[in-house]
Amino acid sequence: MNLDDLADKAEQFRQDESAITHEVRVCMAASCQSSGARPVFDAMTAAQSEGGGTCKVKGVGCMGLCSAGPLVAVAAPGAELVDAVLYRDVTPDDATDILA
Repeated sequence: MNLDDLADKAEQFRQDESAITHEVRVCMAASCQSSGARPVFDAMTAAQSEGGGTCKVKGVGCMGLCSAGPLVAVAAPGAELVDAVLYRDVTPDDATDILA
């Protein structure tokens, strides 16, 4: 890969990211994982792929409410957790409803 290829990739990434309207943050810390966060993350990723590309699903560290996991936060890209909608005790079956 040369410098021009890298610049092209960077531009494509910026264009893809500009279409993102929401981030779906799935807690992947130990407590949430022991409560089933991995299947929730996988279901969110699958539902996002089926429904289009205006949101970005990503795994994040602890959100601080470990007893209520798995936790999912939905917010504008780059927004603070305090500005997010927080879902608790999420199951894979909730993925489609949360993304809607």
